[in-house]
Amino acid sequence: MIAKPYEQRLSEYGERFCETCNDPIVLRRFPSGLEDKASFKKRRFCGRKCYGLWRQSLPSVAKTKTGHRSHASKKIPHGLCEECEEKDGRDVHHIDENTANNSLDNLRRLCRSCHLKKHRHKSKCVCCDSMARARRLCNLHYVRMEQHGVLHFFPTLKNG
Repeated sequence: MIAKPYEQRLSEYGERFCETCNDPIVLRRFPSGLEDKASFKKRRFCGRKCYGLWRQSLPSVAKTKTGHRSHASKKIPHGLCEECEEKDGRDVHHIDENTANNSLDNLRRLCRSCHLKKHRHKSKCVCCDSMARARRLCNLHYVRMEQHGVLHFFPTLKNG
């Protein structure tokens, strides 16, 4: 198949304009040939400069959780974990668990392990109310169930 000239392909794809500067978006040239129609139709900007200008025009703090976390991580300096004081604290924990509250007295620098411990759901064993390991059972009852494989000792687990 012979490649079509640039102008013919551009008229076939339809003319598109940059959302930032309103200049026409041109087809990209690659060593293997010209840009395909699907990629060309997805492009909204003529280049990285216009994309960067568009990104700067967005609000500074995103309304997503990641936006809040990245904002919070900039407020507290990197250093040791405030919980175990051994590992590098890379995570920021919101004490009141409200990710929108980024006041300094609500933020703590924690290592990943300590941060996961803070958010881990603490469930209780359905048989004896001690700390559950898996399947809502403590270590003793979990081992018994694994050894015997019997659920009739645990009536609450038959339907669950």
